[in-house]
Amino acid sequence: ENCVSCATRFHVLRRIGKFALIRVEPITFRKDQVNAHLAFLGFPIAGDTVYGNRRLNRKYHTDYQLLWLKQLKFTVGKGHMFEYLNRVSIQMDSAVYPNNILKERQLTTSV
Repeated sequence: ENCVSCATRFHVLRRIGKFALIRVEPITFRKDQVNAHLAFLGFPIAGDTVYGNRRLNRKYHTDYQLLWLKQLKFTVGKGHMFEYLNRVSIQMDSAVYPNNILKERQLTTSV
């Protein structure tokens, strides 16, 4: 009744043991959209205490979400109040990318 539609694109980039590195493109921007969509599809984000799998979170001692932002790109329509951000892209330093954390948590033996 009070539902708001939202859409998200997903693409698996690499499988890492029981986990996967996924490219996510939110088409709309709703609170918890990515978490809710992945959980609904049966792929909850490790460490997510709301939509995640509590048993796996305890097993792997994930006390925070194993969710990283690699790139943030803005695309809004002409005349939008944030139009000045169009085509602005912010790239995350690869040094903080998940490989070391995944190994530390023993989620995989090789990444």
